[in-house]
Amino acid sequence: MTYTLRYNSVPITYSLPPSHLCKKAFITPKVLSLYRFTKTQSIRIRWSGYNTNAHYITGSSGAPRCNVSIGKVENVGDESMGLQTRPPPAETCRTLMELSSEGTLCTLTQDGWPFGDNVEFTVDAQGMPVLCLDPISMHSQHVSLHKLCSLHVKLELPGCRKSQCTLMGTLSKPEDRILKQKLQSIWASRFGEVNEDHLYVITVEKMLQSQGLGEEGFWVDAMEYSGTSADPLRDRVAKIVKDMNDKQWEDIRRICNVYADLDVEVEEVSMIWIDRLGFDLHLLTLPQKEILEVRIPFPREVTDERDARSSLTYMAQVAWEVEKNYAPPEFERVKCVQK
Repeated sequence: MTYTLRYNSVPITYSLPPSHLCKKAFITPKVLSLYRFTKTQSIRIRWSGYNTNAHYITGSSGAPRCNVSIGKVENVGDESMGLQTRPPPAETCRTLMELSSEGTLCTLTQDGWPFGDNVEFTVDAQGMPVLCLDPISMHSQHVSLHKLCSLHVKLELPGCRKSQCTLMGTLSKPEDRILKQKLQSIWASRFGEVNEDHLYVITVEKMLQSQGLGEEGFWVDAMEYSGTSADPLRDRVAKIVKDMNDKQWEDIRRICNVYADLDVEVEEVSMIWIDRLGFDLHLLTLPQKEILEVRIPFPREVTDERDARSSLTYMAQVAWEVEKNYAPPEFERVKCVQK
């Protein structure tokens, strides 16, 4: 019986060191299609700041390992190769806005100074922020003079990453009666009943999304933002992450060892985020005690929690077989079936 492995890859412009080569691939009686992922800029993250020894690697190092992004990500995928390892910035903004309920609203004073204050918000069907402002609040007074505003929203994740976005647009009070009732219903579903005359809407014109403090951001226009949907796993992220860290930490470590091309010794591994295209891990290295962030893509896009858990189980099984150098025994297919 002939066993065939098929690899989808591109030529590498230079030779990879032995540490980047894959372990022995497992065999299967069916054709196996293994897709490689590009590796973007990698940066070591220290508790005291960022180390600047970044490097680039692009290509294929064999199967079933994939190249992954570590730390600061400069792009969301290799569009020229049809690859995407992270959701686009517009989708990330929608997800962040739906998961968050507080942000910093900035309006302009009479003298033109920006005034910022913490506010609660929810979002409508188009992702536009809905706020409840007391008539005597500073923001209510400012908006009568200047409608321009910004809303900064930050979602803190375990470790040192703080995904955030800043929305810029105009703050106004809706006049349409039907729209007011809809907004009141949206607000009540999250915060409780409120006077509809206290509700305001930010009409977003553009926004800036970044993965962490001090990192370069991505500009997103309002049409792209309102036309996309939030990540399908957004409401289950916390549960999946907790379950993986508490109950399946061995699988996480095994996946990291096999799917991530690392040249450091890892002491601890934990999952910090998951979405439809992959998941992020935090690694504690030895002996430097550095914190690395690793992005590992799914073999394919997932659509819900069950699909995500199934993909994680599959990846853990593949990683186990690679670690154990396991190869399925040969067998003969049954050719005669009695009636």
